[in-house]
Amino acid sequence: MKRKSKQIENDEDMETEEINEEVTEEVEENGVENGDLIEDEEDEKMETEEVEEEKPAKVEENGERELFKVLGKQEMKNLEALKVTSSWVQHATTFSATIDQTTSEKLSKIDLPEYLTVPDSISTWFPVQYSVLPTLFKEIRCPPPLRPRDVAIAAPTGSGKTICYVLPVLAAVGEKPSKILHAVILVPVQTLVTQIVEEFGRWNSGNAKILALSGANDFEKEARHIAQDPPNVIVATPARLVQHLTASIPPPIDLSRLRFLIVDEADRMGKLMREEWLELVEFLCGGMERVACLNDIIRQRRAPQKIVLSATLSKDVEELHLWNLFKPKLFSASATKAKDITSGIAQVDHISGRLALPSSISHRLITSDPKFHPLAVYQQISRNKFNRTLIFVNEVSSSNRLAHVLKELCKGEFEVDYFTAQLFGKRRYKMLEKFNKNTNRVLICSDVLARGTDLNRVDCVINYNLPSDDKLFVHRAGRTGRAGQEGYVISVGDKETKRLFVKMLKVTKLWGDTVEEQMEDYLFEKDMDR
Repeated sequence: MKRKSKQIENDEDMETEEINEEVTEEVEENGVENGDLIEDEEDEKMETEEVEEEKPAKVEENGERELFKVLGKQEMKNLEALKVTSSWVQHATTFSATIDQTTSEKLSKIDLPEYLTVPDSISTWFPVQYSVLPTLFKEIRCPPPLRPRDVAIAAPTGSGKTICYVLPVLAAVGEKPSKILHAVILVPVQTLVTQIVEEFGRWNSGNAKILALSGANDFEKEARHIAQDPPNVIVATPARLVQHLTASIPPPIDLSRLRFLIVDEADRMGKLMREEWLELVEFLCGGMERVACLNDIIRQRRAPQKIVLSATLSKDVEELHLWNLFKPKLFSASATKAKDITSGIAQVDHISGRLALPSSISHRLITSDPKFHPLAVYQQISRNKFNRTLIFVNEVSSSNRLAHVLKELCKGEFEVDYFTAQLFGKRRYKMLEKFNKNTNRVLICSDVLARGTDLNRVDCVINYNLPSDDKLFVHRAGRTGRAGQEGYVISVGDKETKRLFVKMLKVTKLWGDTVEEQMEDYLFEKDMDR
């Protein structure tokens, strides 16, 4: 019996050892998985303990518990915007932004066609003209075998950008014009259409046929003119051009042989300009599709050359991409000559940057209580005895109040008018003509006149309401100090608006030699008695 019991015990020990060995092998084979499970269990226990240690949810005053609670700490950090500049912007051909005897060139430096007569008022070429015109004239005399490169021009207001495309267009039309449409020039406002047509008239000896299309004229009359006497050059607003192009099928205006497609004041065309009119114009011109084969390259030869101009041309990649420019070449104003842009661009969102304001302009910033702003404007005009003053406002109510106060204060000193959106057609031109031909005039207006409009010898521009961004400030200031003449800009604000305005000008390097002046309340007592 003893031997049997010992044998049974030995057998049990053997079985136990075998089971242990099998378990050990399973653990070794699945050790990683079991270890992960153990760690997961430990993590779950730790998380459970942390949740249990959390404070109870807050109870609101009405006795209800909050629906959400935040576990752990989270910090939201603002990421810096990534700004990418195209290579053609970085490798621009630059010219001086200052217009004086040292930067201007003699007329003999550029060979003009014999049938183009230089007006008596022009004695030299401005920097932008001397930089751009030789390139465009060369392409007209010797057309490239493939599609010519598009051109972008970023130059200060009043620097003579208009002549940079007027002369090449007239040279392309030739001395004996045919019935072919050579150029379409698009501008954002009606007043600029008339101004450009007048500039063509100064250089045109009467051969080229120039037609203006805008809301200031009767549509049916324009349509009859296009059908009976096809123009060589069309200057139009985008809306009116699209109206003519979609009036009938086929379109009454043939764009298939167009040589130039020019957009002036391009930054004011809006981000929807591609959907509104540019795609239609490109489609009717032809040759602007993407290149996929040799036939596409040959077909591109008939695509028109685009010329895009602005004082504050955006350097944002997405905005520039909307124009669909072909290997563009940029001409940009700079403090130095004939050097590529290497620094300073990343600080602003447009190409012309700190050099967008002509050096002949002096800027003064007036600070006073808002209720005294009309009196501050009156005192500045009377003290400096400006002949022609342009005052920009943001609201119709501000223009009405300011016009009423100035008319009461300045009886016999100067005439006051205000240019509003209610003025249409010839009434607008009559008011601008009256302002240009007479002295001692004050014109109160909105930003309609801030872009491209060339008024006759404006002595001072006053920002009655401070501009919201640097681009608008540049365009407003550009109504004075044109073509190198002396000009003054006066900005009026209170303490709060002044702080934001000064910060904007310093960031964009437009502050320059700005003079600040604080006008105390007692300075207006005399005028208040009146």
